[in-house]
Amino acid sequence: MDKKPSKKLAIHHHERPVSFNGKKWLYETTLKNVEVMAIAGGWAMVRLPKCAPYLCEEKELENLK
Repeated sequence: MDKKPSKKLAIHHHERPVSFNGKKWLYETTLKNVEVMAIAGGWAMVRLPKCAPYLCEEKELENLK
């Protein structure tokens, strides 16, 4: 019986610009539950359920297990 490796789960804090207020951008932070596929050099390859993988900085991840 083959066992699947346990998935590493984390919360990705994604900050994105929402609007421009005269002199600066206003940002909104969204939280995404992601599966961590690999970590190297301060970067992490993560994926949302049923979506293509993408890169984010390791410091943007919370509860990395």
